[in-house]
Amino acid sequence: MHFMRYERYFFLTALAIYVVTAWFSTGFYHGDEHYQLIEFAAYKLGNVSVEGLAWEFEARARPALQPFIAFIIIKLLQVFSIADPYMQAFVLRLLTALLALFSIRFFTRTCGFMINPRHHKEYLFLSYFLWFLPFVNVRFTSETWSGIMLLNALAVLLNTNMRGNRNYIAGALLGLSFLFRYQNAFLALGVFLWLLIIEREKILDLLKLLAAGVLVLLLGIFLDFWLYGEFTLSAWNYFYVNLVEDVASGYGTEAWWNYFYSIFRFGFFPIGIPVILAFLILTVKKPKSLFIWTILPFFVIHSIIAHKEVTLPVSCY
Repeated sequence: MHFMRYERYFFLTALAIYVVTAWFSTGFYHGDEHYQLIEFAAYKLGNVSVEGLAWEFEARARPALQPFIAFIIIKLLQVFSIADPYMQAFVLRLLTALLALFSIRFFTRTCGFMINPRHHKEYLFLSYFLWFLPFVNVRFTSETWSGIMLLNALAVLLNTNMRGNRNYIAGALLGLSFLFRYQNAFLALGVFLWLLIIEREKILDLLKLLAAGVLVLLLGIFLDFWLYGEFTLSAWNYFYVNLVEDVASGYGTEAWWNYFYSIFRFGFFPIGIPVILAFLILTVKKPKSLFIWTILPFFVIHSIIAHKEVTLPVSCY
């Protein structure tokens, strides 16, 4: 009850700060936020010609889920005569901020039992206000939306009050995380292996998770048809173009250890140091942690891949 009482104040403060951040944020953090999400939606709205789209459209290499969300939101705004693109972009940021806030709240409430009560305030402060979070959690990006879905999936799996339907819900959330950003397949793989090896989940329960995920993937195929006008597997196209044809390496390559360096450099000194140390300590002291099993495969595989980008995660997962 003590935790819940002051958690409310953290949430309301975060709500005010995130709304203000969404209002004053402009442009985009990375070009993909505009050219491969909002521009794709603009194409379906008839505002952009196919010749003006990024090369990924012709390659059929981007998921359609987030452009579809942008398309629906902009269509609804037009019904209310809100045609200003800056206001439309603000609404997309505001929607992202609210989704992130409620997801962080669900996660922190679910996982609060893992934290020493003496550190609950620090836990909540960092979950909402670690220096980059207000900025990144209002961006209408695939990184943010996929991270939000993953955060909710982890919270569902750790929530003892959702035992009956948790695998259906977690499977659907992991599927959505994948549809927002295909690289999150490695995160979902880590979750599945944790359930199989550490939790020793029953086969039937694993099948529930897989079935929910497959249904979401079928939704992705349908949305790909909506965007591209033909049946295609954009996930396979993304893998083939970027890894088999190695197009991704054309945008720069880095050494395997670059992510350690990037966390140190871009984590804003000295925050990057305790982030790295905390991950290493948790790996050694609690190797069976769901968070380690989720992050480690993703981190290792991306360290092996030559092309690397610095993207900031939602919350503290």
